[in-house]
Amino acid sequence: MTDGEDLEDAAIEGAKKVERAGVKLYVLGIGSEKGGPIPVRDENGSLIGYKKDEGGQPVVSRMNPEALTKIAETAHGKFFRVSQNEGELEEVSARNRRPEPF
Repeated sequence: MTDGEDLEDAAIEGAKKVERAGVKLYVLGIGSEKGGPIPVRDENGSLIGYKKDEGGQPVVSRMNPEALTKIAETAHGKFFRVSQNEGELEEVSARNRRPEPF
């Protein structure tokens, strides 16, 4: 699970290793393409603020679906955009119960 920001090269290399091991990679994209601040929650899940950089400014995260698709496809997997109802998690689980050929 990631937004895919700033990790394409290292992630592609990791996906190649996963592919060589014969494992499919399901990538779950979190966030929006327009970007937004990263929420910080307490142990009960309540919002307590937003992640800040060293200068005290909010950190803005943008999801990169193109990079995430490329990473998933490198390891014969699939990219899923996580939605509010998180139905994608059910689909990933179902795919693991019924193995698909490469």
